[in-house]
Amino acid sequence: MPKPKNNEMKSVSLAFLIGIIVPIFSCNSSSSNVSKLANSMCDCFVAAESKLDAETAAVFQKVAESENPQQMLQQEMAKLSPEKTKIITDIISMVSDKDSPISKCLNEFDKKHPESKSLNRKQMALDIIAEMKKNKCTVGTVVMYMGTKNL
Repeated sequence: MPKPKNNEMKSVSLAFLIGIIVPIFSCNSSSSNVSKLANSMCDCFVAAESKLDAETAAVFQKVAESENPQQMLQQEMAKLSPEKTKIITDIISMVSDKDSPISKCLNEFDKKHPESKSLNRKQMALDIIAEMKKNKCTVGTVVMYMGTKNL
């Protein structure tokens, strides 16, 4: 199987991510609420994280800590074997697959945390991402970064 080029990488449906994740960011932003939301959201990614070996986990860690996650993801994936690249793209793509466990979990999460009025969605997203980073929820952090890029 040939290694995908950077521009051929499977991309996450931004419209789907925004439709699922943006309402989550609209919740009121207290520190304990952010912590609860981040912990709950991390639960959606536990199964995916368990599929990572040391090398692919390191990629997610680097991307989660990067100032430019999209660029870092492309750089790090270019160094991987096709098999390991597929593991990462499959995990990221699960968000846009309505039948995947991650997507189903995020939909349930959205139902449990109904949208409220917030003018600062981007700050809420950044607060949740920071909390997810503290919790070492690297897959969730990366997916959140990718979904909030255009907020």
